[in-house]
Amino acid sequence: MTSKKSNSKKRSRKWNPFSLHRFIIVSVFFIAVFFIVVRGAAPVKYDLKVDDICPVQILAPRDIVDKLTTERLQKEAEDKVEPQYYEDEYATKESQDRIYEFLSDIQYVRRLPDLDEQEKMERLKSISSIKLTDEMIAACIQMSDNQMSQFQIAVLNIHSQIMGNGVEQDALYEAISSARTSVEKLDLSQELKDLGYIVLANVIQPNKKFDSEKTLQLKEEARNSVEVKQYKKGEKIIGNGERVRPEHLAMLDELGLIKHEQNTVDYQFIVGIFFIILVLFLIIFGYLYYFNPKILNDRSDLILVGLIFVSILIIPLLTKSIPAYILPVSAAAMLIAILLDTKLAILINLAVSVLIGLMVKGDTNFVCITLLSGTFAAFAVTKTYQRNRLVISGLVISLVNALLMISFGLIGANELRTVIYESRHGIFNGLLSIVITIGILPFLETAFNIITPFKLLELSNPNQPILKRLLLEAPGTYHHSLMVGNLAEAATEAIGGNGLLARVAAYYHDIGKLKRPYFFMENQLNENPHDRMAAQLSKQIIVSHTKDGEELAKSNKIPLAIRDIIKQHHGTTLVSYFYHKAKNNEHMDTVNPDDFRYDGPKPQTKEAAVVMLADSVEAAVRAMPERTVEKTENMVRKIIKEKLDDGQLDMCDLTMRELDIVAKEFLKVLSGFFHERIEYPDISEKKDESTKTVQENMQERI
Repeated sequence: MTSKKSNSKKRSRKWNPFSLHRFIIVSVFFIAVFFIVVRGAAPVKYDLKVDDICPVQILAPRDIVDKLTTERLQKEAEDKVEPQYYEDEYATKESQDRIYEFLSDIQYVRRLPDLDEQEKMERLKSISSIKLTDEMIAACIQMSDNQMSQFQIAVLNIHSQIMGNGVEQDALYEAISSARTSVEKLDLSQELKDLGYIVLANVIQPNKKFDSEKTLQLKEEARNSVEVKQYKKGEKIIGNGERVRPEHLAMLDELGLIKHEQNTVDYQFIVGIFFIILVLFLIIFGYLYYFNPKILNDRSDLILVGLIFVSILIIPLLTKSIPAYILPVSAAAMLIAILLDTKLAILINLAVSVLIGLMVKGDTNFVCITLLSGTFAAFAVTKTYQRNRLVISGLVISLVNALLMISFGLIGANELRTVIYESRHGIFNGLLSIVITIGILPFLETAFNIITPFKLLELSNPNQPILKRLLLEAPGTYHHSLMVGNLAEAATEAIGGNGLLARVAAYYHDIGKLKRPYFFMENQLNENPHDRMAAQLSKQIIVSHTKDGEELAKSNKIPLAIRDIIKQHHGTTLVSYFYHKAKNNEHMDTVNPDDFRYDGPKPQTKEAAVVMLADSVEAAVRAMPERTVEKTENMVRKIIKEKLDDGQLDMCDLTMRELDIVAKEFLKVLSGFFHERIEYPDISEKKDESTKTVQENMQERI
C-alpha cells in the first residue's frame, strides 16, 4: 500500500502538459487584452505650443483644475490687500516726552535768577537734548512768557496731529516735511518757526509698524475667497480654431495630451491598467476553478472564451467614431451564455463592461448600463431552443437598453426629449448585438465543436440524412432509438443534466447498425443470420456497431459530444448472449469473457450513462412477454444494478440518489408506452353473431 501511495504522489507531482497549455492560453489572451485596453484607453496626444491655433476641439477627459488661471486670480486678490500696520505707542510717547523734556529745560534755564542771558544760553546749550543754533537758543531765552506758551501749544499740537496719523518708516521724510508746512502756518516769528521745525524734526519718529502677521492673514483670506477655476469632465478646454494660451497648454500637459520630443512612457497609466485587468482575470479564473472546472480544463473552451473576449474589446478600438452606447457589448454575454455557461457570461460581461468603459472614456452611466444590459441579455438567451426566439430576445434587449438609458438620463436631470432621443442608441445596440450573435454562432459551433440547443434541434429533425436512412434501412433500430431518446431525456432532465443532448444522442446512438442492419434483432423479419455463425464472429459484428457509428457520425460532421455517447453507450459491457453461446459450443478453458466485451470506453458523463441505461432498459422491457408494473420495475432496477455492479458507471458522476431518480423516470415513460390494452373481439365473430340474431328475429316475425 505504501508503494502505491508514493507512486500516486509521484504521478501527481509530474508536470501536466495540459496545465502548461492552459497557462500559455491564458497568458496570450491576458497580453492581448492588456495591449488592446492600453491602446484604446490611452489619450490622444496633440502637437501644440503657446500661440498655436488648435485644429480640434479638446474636451476634458476628467475633472481638471486650471492652475495658471487660478494662481493669477489669487495673486490679483492678494495684491488688492493693503498692508496692515499697528501703532507703536511707546514710540509716540517717547517722541512726546522728548518735547516735554526740551520745553522743561527751556523753562528751567529761563528761571535761573543768578545767570545773565549769555550764561543762560550756554547753560541751555549744554543741557538740551536737541542740538540748536546760537540764534535758536537766543530765541528760546529771549521769548516772552506769552510767546513761550504759544510756542509750546503749537509744537505739541503739530506733533500730536502728525504722530496721531501714524508715521511709517518709509514716510518719515514726508512726515517731517508736513511738520515744516504746519509750522510755517503758525503766527510766530520766523526764529520761533525755525525753532519749532527743528524740534519737531528731531523728535518725530516712526510709530506705525508693519503688521506682517495680519497682512498675511488677510492675503490668505483673499486667496481662499477666489473660486478655483476648473473644467468638469466633458467640458471644453479649448475650441477648434482657438489660440493656445499658457493655461491651455499647462492643463493639456497635465492631462498627458501634449506630445513631447522625448517619448515618455506613462508608467502610472500602464500599471493601473495592468492591475485592473489582472483583478478581472483572477475573478474569472476563481469562478472557473471553484465552480466550473470543466471549462478551465478544456483548452478549446478556454480559447473560445478568450476569442470572444478579445473580439468584443477590439470593436471600440476599430470604431472610435461611433457613440459608445452603440457598441455591442452584450454580444459577448449572449454568445458565452449560449455556447458555454450563463454565470460565466455574466462575469465576462462585467469584465468587458469595465474595460470598454476605460477605452471609450465612458462615465459611470455607461458602465452601469452595459453591466445591467449584458446581464439581462445573458438570462434572455439562456435555454432558448429556437433561433427565431433569439430575434425576440434581441428586441426585448433593445427595449431594456432604451429603458435603462432613459432611466439614467432622468436621474441625471437631463431634458426628457434629449433622453428619449439618445435612447435610440440603446435600441440599435440590442439589435446589433443579436445580429452579431446569430451571425457568428454557427461558425463558433462548427469551429469549436460545441453543441448548442439550436444545433441539437437541427440534428433531431427527422429529415436529417442519417435519421432518414435509419428509418428506411433499419426501421426497428429507428423506433428503438426514438424510445431510448424519450427515456433518456426525461431521466437526464430529472437529475439536472442536458436532457436535449441525451435525447438527440439517443437518436444517433445506434447509427452504426446501418452498416449491417439485418444482423440486429429489431430489424430482422425472418431468420437470424447469427444462427449460422460462430459466436466470436457474431460478437465482432455486434460490437463493431459503436465504432462504425462513430465513424459514420464523424463523416457526417456530427458534433463530438454525440460521437462520444455513440462510442460510450455500451461501455465495456459483456455481450452475454454470444459469450454463453461460445461457452456452450466450445471448451470453457478457451473462452475468455474479456474477448466478448465492447471496446468502450465507459460512459464519461451523466448523459452518456443515462443513454446506456435507457438503451438496455428499452430493449429488455420490450422483450418481456408479460409487462406488469411490478415486473417492469424489477427489470429496470435489475438492469441498473447490473450496470453498476459491472463497473460501467464508474467513470461518470452519477450518485445512488440520481440512479433512483433515473429508475423512477424510466418507469413513468414506460408506463405510457407499454400500457395494458383491452382485447377487442374478432370482427368476423361479431358479424356472424349479429347476422344470426337478425335471422332469428326474422323467423320469429314470420
